Amino acid sequence: MADYLSRRSLIVGGTAATAGALIPLVRSLTSAEALPDGPPLPELPELDVSTPAGKPRTKTATLTAGSAGEGRLAYNHTGPGPGPLMRLRDGDRVRLTFRNDLDAPSSLHVHGVPMPPATDAPLTHLAPGQSDVREFTLPPGSAGTYWYHPHAHGDVERQLLAGLAGPVVVTGPLGPVSSRPVPSRQRCSAPRCHTLESS
Repeated sequence: MADYLSRRSLIVGGTAATAGALIPLVRSLTSAEALPDGPPLPELPELDVSTPAGKPRTKTATLTAGSAGEGRLAYNHTGPGPGPLMRLRDGDRVRLTFRNDLDAPSSLHVHGVPMPPATDAPLTHLAPGQSDVREFTLPPGSAGTYWYHPHAHGDVERQLLAGLAGPVVVTGPLGPVSSRPVPSRQRCSAPRCHTLESS
């Protein structure tokens, strides 16, 4: 029998040893004690999504990008931080107006929401004071969490970091559209979840 180590044995053995050494590190970083303390997450204002009379599955809303003072930007004058939460449901016909009240060109991209690229039009830059309207229907199976943000090339980083972004929640046909209180936050990691105390 030869006394040598094949390349395959060396790779398999080295990988197993490295993984074995990393498991305690990964567990310590994902434990509840490893989570940083900090202020509770703020409650986001909800975007006013209205239903026109006689059109129960049509939702209309307006997002206005503007200044929040001190170099910060905001949607719908909500102040610094994420823009208002947009709640929708599978099958909704959505009429979304975007208005640019910034002092620079901007655009709106509804990231991940299934709609034709020509409707989303993330590369259509609106000059200050301009508005546009996009209309789309959320197809069955589009329930999920998405986000909206500017896509103004050459200025997108500044606009994003200054506060122009917000969440979109699309529920399925049986899911509730209203807010539900969440009694605790959870952080899941393999192989278990940790419940964090509510503030």
